[in-house]
Amino acid sequence: LPIAFGSVIWAVGIFMYSVITAQAGPEALAVLALVTPIESMVIAVRIGLSSTTNVIVGQALGRGDFKGAVTQTISLVVWTILIAILMGTALWLLKPGLLWLYAGAGSAVLEIADRVFDVLACVLIIRAINVTLVVGVLRAGADTVSPIVMDVTAQWLVAIPLTAAAVIWLGLPFPWVFLAINAEEMARLMMAFWRATQFRWLRRIQPEVSAGGG
Repeated sequence: LPIAFGSVIWAVGIFMYSVITAQAGPEALAVLALVTPIESMVIAVRIGLSSTTNVIVGQALGRGDFKGAVTQTISLVVWTILIAILMGTALWLLKPGLLWLYAGAGSAVLEIADRVFDVLACVLIIRAINVTLVVGVLRAGADTVSPIVMDVTAQWLVAIPLTAAAVIWLGLPFPWVFLAINAEEMARLMMAFWRATQFRWLRRIQPEVSAGGG
């Protein structure tokens, strides 16, 4: 239930990004729509990494091997960073081809998208680490409340106000607006790292056994 509740709040926040971006003009909204499918493919890889981490760390916690869980977490985070760097490099190298596929969007949109892809390639590392730490590590230790607090705080108290300020008050170019949207990931990274290093997720996860022993 906490995870479902947090997902709903997060989804509403994503909708708010679109609403705010629409105030920046049709080109900005078109770029956001253009970038979204690319982000979806990247998200698929991140989900795979976090699911792998969740299983591996969860098994260690189930055995009560806390030292092994910490060691594996560090190794998996390092692997996540390396894979994210490769993904960011691949995105940057494939950028001309991706922009060519969207040639019909117009030169104004493609010029903005070119710079937005650069921002996306850079923030991939932060996004990947966040998913690994939050979904792969914290939830493996049944820590479901702190990720919700992180999501609400990072999105509604940091990124959405910054995005609104960048669009409505400052009128910044969309690449800066996109960076403001990703301030959510930067804020979440600090909170996730702090929470993970508290090691409260190091708890033995055991199946519940009924009174009858079934």
